Amino acid sequence: MRFFITKTIWKIIGIGVVIIVVLTGVFIGFVEVRFYKANLAIKEANKRFNETVEVVYDKQKDLDVGEATPFGTLYRYTELLQVGADKVAATYFIKEERNKELSRLIGVSEGMRWDYIKLLKADQEILSKTKNYGDFIKIDDPLPIIMKKAVNGVWQIESINYTFNTLY
Repeated sequence: MRFFITKTIWKIIGIGVVIIVVLTGVFIGFVEVRFYKANLAIKEANKRFNETVEVVYDKQKDLDVGEATPFGTLYRYTELLQVGADKVAATYFIKEERNKELSRLIGVSEGMRWDYIKLLKADQEILSKTKNYGDFIKIDDPLPIIMKKAVNGVWQIESINYTFNTLY
């Protein structure tokens, strides 16, 4: 009788282990499917974002792009860099500097990008307190930047004196 009870207990434990293994496998499979679907959604969203960036860039690449104030232009440029729309961000530069700006941003790491953005935001703070611009503005510190007013009245970036530190 004792042998029968011990054997029954081991059968129950064995069945319990099998059930736990099966349920764990089902759970892992469920999680894997959810990750796979989420990954597909992210890839699709990135694809649509990149397509939108290309459309906007094609529309703006030959125009004088900017905002009504130097602060507005720098703010918009910084926003675009934060979301990774570098091509569109480059259109906020004067036409002669756009290709140079685009090539400068290629391969920049996230860390370097955010260091740069912090400096841009510091310059935005300076510009937010400036009221009389004339047709030209220059900031020497923290990030040397030159902006000028285009013929159509918008402000464009002429230059930003910043070299990305590739030793990260």
